Amino acid sequence: MTVTVTAGSPSYPKGDVDRSGQVENSDLIMVARHVVNILTLTGEQFTLGDMNDDKVIDNKDIITLAKKIVGM
Repeated sequence: MTVTVTAGSPSYPKGDVDRSGQVENSDLIMVARHVVNILTLTGEQFTLGDMNDDKVIDNKDIITLAKKIVGM
């Protein structure tokens, strides 16, 4: 008998929009670009960028993400 175990998809921290494993400036840039309609975040990226879980990515999320990056 053979048992195959498949690991689930990796879990990324809130704010890790580019799914690099770290929350950093590149994530902030992606969220800001989404807010000004240069980039469209969808699916998991949208969920990770919606810092306050209100189903909208806006300036509040940019501020919250910036604070997280600098350790506030």
